[in-house]
Amino acid sequence: MNGVSGKRPASRAGAGRRPRKKPSLPRLPVVGPNETHYPKRALCPWCRKCKVLEPHSFALLSGGALSGIEGFLSLTWHGAHDGGEGRKRDVYVSVDVVRDSKDGRFELYFCSTVCLGRFFAACVERLDEKVEKRVAEFADYRRKKASGNA
Repeated sequence: MNGVSGKRPASRAGAGRRPRKKPSLPRLPVVGPNETHYPKRALCPWCRKCKVLEPHSFALLSGGALSGIEGFLSLTWHGAHDGGEGRKRDVYVSVDVVRDSKDGRFELYFCSTVCLGRFFAACVERLDEKVEKRVAEFADYRRKKASGNA
C-alpha cells in the first residue's frame, strides 16, 4: 500500500508489453464485387494467430447461389491435410443451414439479435458435434485397422 494515497502500487507484471487487443469486426461487407473469399491472407481474421486456407484446418461459412438458381448457406469444418497445420486432420464435414432456396435467395428472420446469435451458436454446435463424431469414427477405424479387423 502506498502510504500517501492508500492505494496499491501498479503491478509491474507485463510491463513493457502491449495490452492484448480484443478482436473487432472488420469493415463490412468483407467480400465485395469481384471477390470470392475472406480473408485474403492465410491467417485467421479474428485471432490473427492460426493459419487458414488450404492445406490447413479451418472453419468455413459459405453461401451463394449454385447455377444462379439454388441458394445455399453452409458451415464447414475442413481439417488440415498434406502437410498443413491444424487440429482434427483429414476431417471434412458440413452443416447446411440453407439448401436449394428458390431463385438463389433466402432470408432468415429472428425476433432479436440475441435469437439470431443463439441460432448461429446452435448451428456451430451442430457442426462441432459432426466433427467430433467423425473424429471418433476415424479413431475407431484406426483401432480396428491396427488390430487387423478392418
